[in-house]
Amino acid sequence: MIILSMPTVRSSCGVLCPTTRSSVAAAALLTPFVLVLFLRAEGRHLPRPEGVVRTQIPLAREKGTSLSVREELVRHQQEKGLSLLTIWRNRLFTVDLAGRKLNEGGTLISKGTATKGAMSPDGREVAFSYCPDLRVIGAPPILVECAIPEYLAIIRANGTGFREYQNLRYPTGFCWSPQNSSLVLSVENLKDDPPADDALHLLDLSSGNVRRLGNEEFAYVSPQCQSPDGKQIVYTLNKPGLQTIRIYSVEHTISKDIASGLSLKNATWSPDGQWIVASHDREPGEEECSYIQIRPSGQDRKVLFRTDLIYQELAWSPDSRFVAYSGYAKGSDELRLWVRRLEDGEEDWLAPLNERDVPSFQWVQNPDFLKR
Repeated sequence: MIILSMPTVRSSCGVLCPTTRSSVAAAALLTPFVLVLFLRAEGRHLPRPEGVVRTQIPLAREKGTSLSVREELVRHQQEKGLSLLTIWRNRLFTVDLAGRKLNEGGTLISKGTATKGAMSPDGREVAFSYCPDLRVIGAPPILVECAIPEYLAIIRANGTGFREYQNLRYPTGFCWSPQNSSLVLSVENLKDDPPADDALHLLDLSSGNVRRLGNEEFAYVSPQCQSPDGKQIVYTLNKPGLQTIRIYSVEHTISKDIASGLSLKNATWSPDGQWIVASHDREPGEEECSYIQIRPSGQDRKVLFRTDLIYQELAWSPDSRFVAYSGYAKGSDELRLWVRRLEDGEEDWLAPLNERDVPSFQWVQNPDFLKR
């Protein structure tokens, strides 16, 4: 069993909160120190998942059956290659749905380390925050940090085609377009005049051109931020005392508000294009946190479901029938990865996690992926 661990900062509902960049750099590479050095020295590559496609195989529930949510997902994993994965600490972890555990894959990159990232929808490439040079700071407990600011890098899943983008520093979000043609990030671009903290940028993967989206700072995207046609981007604008969920039109280069509140964040777009879901912290008088669903038009806002604590954005399955999230079971102090079937609200847990380290998960669907 693998349980990941890393210090984070929580709000009242457990949502990960921004910290200083120096603390993020150190925390992302925190002990166990031996593990970090082992990853650098071993030099293994990722398994080679070729051609992961989000919508290739329909996942419609079989009529006349009464499978539990976990039974249905186990069957989809065995027959159709549906699974959940995360890129974390220079490794790929996949979820064994039948075994309720995380399976550890190979090292992402042998020189330096990747602290966090996301795989493209077709499974061919991984975008990540790259630290080329680790250094030790302090005595036991031993800490390591990046000797220079982390920046964006992309590598093919077979370990080839490594590209660096040294001007794009402190990347987060790693939101691939459904067509695998572009990447949206919250990032500091040194070529901007002047550079802005956590500004939205779109990287064209064919030309390498980088385009700033709007002129806002402290704008954040989640991995599933783009509409199915790739023409719109949902993001959270973070200002003191207020978060606003906005949609940016790539074609018209303007943004519009669809929701705002004291604690809205982590917005994701469903693959079928019908809904945007954001996390909502517990406010005075409320006993639970919640995930709020909203139409892209800003209409039909309502609670999708409630939970005790929220750590990350929802991860939508390719057919928009399932969502995965991190949280606690009622009456339990163990943090777990959960999945919910939206058509009937049934849910079950898939793997244990450590509350000090909560990576983002994403769905992939490829019969060959789990065999590698």
